Amino acid sequence: MKKDMQMKFRKVNSVSYTANSTRNLILRQQFALKYYDTVFRKKRILNCDETWIGMSDFRRMKWQFSGYTNSVAHLQIVPRISMIAGLDTKGNLYFSLV
Repeated sequence: MKKDMQMKFRKVNSVSYTANSTRNLILRQQFALKYYDTVFRKKRILNCDETWIGMSDFRRMKWQFSGYTNSVAHLQIVPRISMIAGLDTKGNLYFSLV
């Protein structure tokens, strides 16, 4: 493939699916403004986040034309260990490991 198609075998860069799209950046900013407004009114907010440890795509390298990014959207399909964490505005931490 190197000679015939002028491709290189390079390391794959895992990137978030749409984490830093323009829409998501604006939504994060709008959330921060509402959040500060709510905190100043002495309301308690519980922020929860869920993640998992597991991987469904084990590619480390792939063929790609020169001048193109070698990124692959990293989608988790089958979670193995799920973790849920919560933090409230009073500083309390909640954690669950499933």
